[in-house]
Amino acid sequence: RDPPSPPAPAMSADGVITGRRPYRFLDETSAWNGAVRLSAFVFLPLLCLVGGILMISYETGWANHEDRDSRDMAWDYRVTAPGSNNFHGAYFRRAHWNTFRAIEAPATVYAEVVLAAVDRPTMLALHPTGACERTVQVACLASKPAHRAASAGPLNLGTDDGSWAVGDGRVLVRSAGVTALAAVGTPEPSEYATDAELASFHDTRYAELNEMRQRVCVGCNAAPLVCATDATGKSCSWDSTQWAQWAQNSFATLGNTKTCETSVNVCEQVEAAIELASKDEDVAGRIAARVVTGSWTADNVHTKHIASPTAPTITFVTTDPSTNALVAGDDPVAWTPLTDTSTCGACGYVDPATALTFAKATATKNGGSAVKGYLVPPDADGRYRGLRGGVAVGGVHADLQATHEIGTEWRTRKGFVPAFYEAGFWPWEPQCDGTSSNVTVAEDPGTYVPNFPPFDVRGVTTPFVNVTALGTYRVVSAYESACDFDGAGVGAGADAVTCVVAALSGVDVSVAYAPVAGEDLGAWRVVSVTASYGGDGGENDVFVGTEASAVAKFAGGVTRSVKVTLRDAGAPETSSFPPLGTPGKIYAAMAFFLAALFTAPIHPYLMSSYVHYNVAVNEGKPPPGWQAMRRFRGW
Repeated sequence: RDPPSPPAPAMSADGVITGRRPYRFLDETSAWNGAVRLSAFVFLPLLCLVGGILMISYETGWANHEDRDSRDMAWDYRVTAPGSNNFHGAYFRRAHWNTFRAIEAPATVYAEVVLAAVDRPTMLALHPTGACERTVQVACLASKPAHRAASAGPLNLGTDDGSWAVGDGRVLVRSAGVTALAAVGTPEPSEYATDAELASFHDTRYAELNEMRQRVCVGCNAAPLVCATDATGKSCSWDSTQWAQWAQNSFATLGNTKTCETSVNVCEQVEAAIELASKDEDVAGRIAARVVTGSWTADNVHTKHIASPTAPTITFVTTDPSTNALVAGDDPVAWTPLTDTSTCGACGYVDPATALTFAKATATKNGGSAVKGYLVPPDADGRYRGLRGGVAVGGVHADLQATHEIGTEWRTRKGFVPAFYEAGFWPWEPQCDGTSSNVTVAEDPGTYVPNFPPFDVRGVTTPFVNVTALGTYRVVSAYESACDFDGAGVGAGADAVTCVVAALSGVDVSVAYAPVAGEDLGAWRVVSVTASYGGDGGENDVFVGTEASAVAKFAGGVTRSVKVTLRDAGAPETSSFPPLGTPGKIYAAMAFFLAALFTAPIHPYLMSSYVHYNVAVNEGKPPPGWQAMRRFRGW
């Protein structure tokens, strides 16, 4: 009989096992082999999920030690910084402005005036806007205070000699720096000797000459002074020839019978008077003196209840600690210079002696002695100048103005998103008051030091600059240099030596407050004087080249600008915490969770779509879901 027929070939006879066709993607012989091959897609989402959980646990739970320490430091600083800054600011300013301080910004009145009077009596001068000019009657041809140069200073304490009519029939005379009021009835000094001199000022002193023309205009109703628009000629626009004719016609009448108005700045005289009074040997260190100008009568609740709305007023004030508000003292009574009649009646002169009397009366309210622990530097010059002018560089006193150091912006703020706080990932608000603003310092950005020493790297004496701080004398090097003498060789000349030279650009003075040492040894004392060089690296501050060129560049004898900073050594330090990195960790945790979410379906998809299909085909079985396939319809 015929041999038996060979068995029908299985569906897998030409499959992967026999090697008759190439390998296909996930063409496995069993489901287990496919599962093993795809096992990475099982562990990947599990690892991502565990990684995200560990990241959150580290940030919020037991693993967060180093980062938590930084966060605790930041939290402590955010909680304490506003109070610390306020205390230090008041503490430093209270001694900083122990003598004269003029304030022009109403917003600073509370900080600079109210707190300054907590511990010591304060002589407060209040100047409302528009109340500084006082109008007085003087002879039209008289020498007036308005004729003085502005650079000569205030009328009552100026540096110029001369005599001026100040109203009320009084004449102010200054000679060799001594100022005095002449006796009543003294003839007022004449400013214009001839009519030609009077006419020569028609351009530069038009307002004054126009007022004279309104009062005296002889021949103004006839040519050449009359004009079509005004038959009297008193409002015409004249040329120099007509002004000369008017002066010739009216000069005698102006000098004999007529008086004119002139305005005198009373506020600047008040400021000068109390500045002088606050420096008096019997007053300095026992009271504070303040001048407040501007629109304080309308917008500052701390001063308007003690101010006069119409005139400069000087009053003695203290601060009620329970309310932290200014309280005007009953004795001495307020002094209003505009209505003072003790020396000059209705004239435009403010007597410095009256301010000194007021200052001494204020000082007696403090028991007649200096406040213990307040600024009493060992030298008289620093005593009068206070911390504001207590630092001199190269013999020039810095004008130190109160300001604030600002810390760098925290990097953690840049990644903040409000949703994080709502989700509870970060428990604090994104913006924290007091995080960057730090301590009060006194700063003069430009103290101009004359006769700066020349650069000399081979000299016996190193070029230096004198620095005097609160009576303590120090010296700092005028230059910071590095010259390569070794590279140039022994005996090399100045043309062969390369140097990097930086000139003095800043002086930083730290002072400390030591009240426990008593009045003699206590108060403010200098802790350190440090110098900085090179400024912002400009060509006038830093030079790189040969030694000879450096000597020529910094020849000396010039005036250099030096930044002076005065700080309290006991003040809070600038905030400088390491970045917390919380947003980055939160983002990383979210990335882990998202990775787990997107990779978790990969394994079941590949197993069902490829592995099980190929295994069924290779075993001669219909693939999964064959019932829905068209080619298996009818099976």
